[in-house]
Amino acid sequence: MHRVPKVHRGDEGAAGTKMSHVACRLVIVLAYAVPAFAQRLPANVTPTHYDLSVTPDLENATFGGSERIEVTLKAPARTITLNAAEIQFDTATISAGGRTQRARVTRVPSRDQATLTVPRLIPAGAAEIEINYRGILNDQLRGLYLSKANNRRYAVTQLEATDARRMFPSFDEPAFKATFSLSATIDEGDHAISNGAVVSDTPGPGARKHTVRFETTPKMSTYLVALAVGDLSRAPPTALQSGSARRRTKRGRPASRSKPPKRSSAITTATTR
Repeated sequence: MHRVPKVHRGDEGAAGTKMSHVACRLVIVLAYAVPAFAQRLPANVTPTHYDLSVTPDLENATFGGSERIEVTLKAPARTITLNAAEIQFDTATISAGGRTQRARVTRVPSRDQATLTVPRLIPAGAAEIEINYRGILNDQLRGLYLSKANNRRYAVTQLEATDARRMFPSFDEPAFKATFSLSATIDEGDHAISNGAVVSDTPGPGARKHTVRFETTPKMSTYLVALAVGDLSRAPPTALQSGSARRRTKRGRPASRSKPPKRSSAITTATTR
């Protein structure tokens, strides 16, 4: 016969306390997990490509942006929801099936989301979203932020894990992978670097401005997009605190042709996937 072990009152109290601790931890985990799942984007719309343009204003710590997102709808819908934080929408349109509709934007800051609503159903299949917007170059090392060093200002990205939504309205979840074509309109004395090589550098639009365009990236998540803007030929390493970009002395050229600087993790990952 097997002996039944005796359970002392002290052991019962210890076991009860332990179970209480486990239960409390489970409640805390669920409390955080439920909102996280509730904030997930609907699965009906999938992005395939972003054509993104940004115009940083380093002096006023703001930036303007415009984008065209190519998406695919699994089923007809009148709404498309994406992520946006600290973004002011100016205009938004959705084009599909030979029709372009102006969208009404409803922002939900608590969820970092914005819903675009159009009068008529968007058919299933390919569609394009076009948005003009404005944002801030914050000092919190999040999104497209402002960095200062040696009395100079720089705009630098830190988009991991979910701060791409502070730089551009997007499907800002790792599973929503797409290709990206990025351009930056910057002051004439400044330079810009990004994930890919420079494909063009042209004057304007506007006086004392030039626009730098970069090659299209491989398919990747939003948090891997990288950009740095400023007088990068004189930028100390501390100015690019996120490590998002390589230092360069000429537009589109590495600082040293014989020994290129080491790429950041974001740029290395994006260009090798």
